Amino acid sequence: MFKRYLRLPSKPKDSFFLWGPRMSGKSTLLKDIYGHPDVFWIDLLKSDEFRRYMVHPEWLRTELLKDVKESLVVIDEKLG
Repeated sequence: MFKRYLRLPSKPKDSFFLWGPRMSGKSTLLKDIYGHPDVFWIDLLKSDEFRRYMVHPEWLRTELLKDVKESLVVIDEKLG
């Protein structure tokens, strides 16, 4: 096991980007911290989700306003 020096808030008040090199554990970290059922996940490595939002980007806003409201939203390129 390794020690994490990055502390992410369990309930963020603002949006943020998590940048880092490939295969450094960003998706795993997000899943560990925000991987509970009430979090709205979008995995852009799933080709059907990626295509859907590329063709109709307005659907993201519609879904968030309709279904998610005050929930936490994670948009990830990979959900492990």
